[in-house]
Amino acid sequence: MPVSLYARSLGILTFLFGMFFVFGTALIFTAQYLGLIPSGFWWLAGVLALLLIILQFLISPILMDIFLPWIYRLNWYDVEELPAYLRDFIREQEKQHKFNFKHVGIIEDNNPNAFTYGHFKKNARLVLTRGILTYLNEDEQIAVVGHEIGHVVHRDFVVMTIAAAVPLVAYTLARGFTESLRSFEASSDDEGGAAAIALFFITAAIMSYLIYWISHYLVLFLSRTREYYADEFSAKVTGAPGNLSSALVKVAYGLFVEDSKKANEIATASAPQKRQLTRRRSFDEVSSALGIFDLNVARGLSLSAMAVGKKVNEDTVAAAASWDLYNPWAKFLELQSTHPLPGKRLRRLDQIAIANNLPPKYPDLGKIKPPESLWDEFIIDLFLLYVLPYLIFILPPLFGIISVLLVPTMPQIFLSGLGLGLAFWALLWFWRIHEKYPKVTLKQPVIRVADVMSDMSKKNQYYEASPIRGKPIALEGKVVGRGIPGYWLSEDMVIQDDSGLMTLDVSHAIPFLDYILALFRVPKYMGEHVVVFGWYRRAIKPYVQVWKIYSPSRGKVIVHNRWAGLNKIFAFLVLLIGLAIFILFFPPALLGLAAA
Repeated sequence: MPVSLYARSLGILTFLFGMFFVFGTALIFTAQYLGLIPSGFWWLAGVLALLLIILQFLISPILMDIFLPWIYRLNWYDVEELPAYLRDFIREQEKQHKFNFKHVGIIEDNNPNAFTYGHFKKNARLVLTRGILTYLNEDEQIAVVGHEIGHVVHRDFVVMTIAAAVPLVAYTLARGFTESLRSFEASSDDEGGAAAIALFFITAAIMSYLIYWISHYLVLFLSRTREYYADEFSAKVTGAPGNLSSALVKVAYGLFVEDSKKANEIATASAPQKRQLTRRRSFDEVSSALGIFDLNVARGLSLSAMAVGKKVNEDTVAAAASWDLYNPWAKFLELQSTHPLPGKRLRRLDQIAIANNLPPKYPDLGKIKPPESLWDEFIIDLFLLYVLPYLIFILPPLFGIISVLLVPTMPQIFLSGLGLGLAFWALLWFWRIHEKYPKVTLKQPVIRVADVMSDMSKKNQYYEASPIRGKPIALEGKVVGRGIPGYWLSEDMVIQDDSGLMTLDVSHAIPFLDYILALFRVPKYMGEHVVVFGWYRRAIKPYVQVWKIYSPSRGKVIVHNRWAGLNKIFAFLVLLIGLAIFILFFPPALLGLAAA
């Protein structure tokens, strides 16, 4: 299977550059025929774009080395400072595949994530968040590191940099041809050859934009292919595809199982007993090895209470993955993503396991389906999300034109129709608000993360959730990280209950308030027990858009998001304006019509 994926990647690269070469060759011959090529102007924009890509490739890793520590609360370590199981695995792979990790970075945030970057195999960097070391057991950590090593061994730094050059150059040329057409039309006096040259500019600009969009989505497809390739590398070098599967369940879906008995044992134990109780678990071992976290000052976080040996119910995983496999939104969003859908990655890892005579980790994947087709909701969602906002510029004049066509003798009727169209759009916006922000109250029953991810009941209809279609929800747990791990300007947070993690979207209507929240308030909330009320949504990763966050220890609401209220006020004002215009101009038009 890796060979086919390699051939697939090579084929995409060949097609990308073949397409660009054919287009470039056609441009050369056409420009020569029109006498435009001697100036050399046409290649300056493309050459500049290529130079910028090369410069970015050369200096970006160095800049990231400098800025990551203070932007993302990252500390650099040597591979030798890692715990033995990770250190030995990395050293073995370095020797076998002839690469080197220049640094290993740990981002002090419990939102689990990992990535690599660099120039070539000999100077790669590995970055893990604290969440990887907290929520994943030793085997899962090794599997995640194996995936990142796969990116290094497959030279994905170089592959993706080269692939990204095509859409960038195509877009640069498109803009250059468009501006050249405007300049040419403004300065041309030769009517004879002007039409041919203008046609050349128009055709070149259109083709460049077309190539830009095609290559843009092909590059995203290539990136997703490389992720599958890295998954298969991890499965091969670890010999256990299931370890990466269970790690993905925790990282992508935020699902795990917390052992409350083990948590109580650790919470009431002395320091020596804690070391004994947690000596087989990755978090304590890593913290001791790095010397950067003390369990005694964990501020009450249940990070040390993870029972990493317990397994998430297979039906829960299969139900959570059903959104990836059966919701039309999933396929639509994947087209715009650099990573494949988690459910599809899990299914492929199960196929790898079966091909190697191993039991699949989640054999029920694909067997649990939503109780109804979601295509009708998907079409409505597309309309509400992408079409309706622009109809405010279309419906009012359309209603006005229809009014004039119906009553051509009364010019005032156009303005009354304009107002009626505005009022009609406001009513549609209220519909959008109803779907996006359904009623939620402080009496909303609390639900666990795993339960909302796996609920297929028609009562709650969590399976219908989408980027716009929200479902009322209340979660209770501890704040353990930021939405963007370690990023000091990330106002979003991550909450943990005894079944998993959920990202909280707390962005405000006024961006300045987000910065205030991120800088001064979010750090104070870390480790705090809270109750979150809001709307559950599904994208490639599930999240909750926050309405209110209540702190029992403070006895008050600590975060209040007013997006829903502001949307209602906006729609109400538009409705009033539309009705006012209609009422102001319709009676005179009606009277004029009666007099006529």
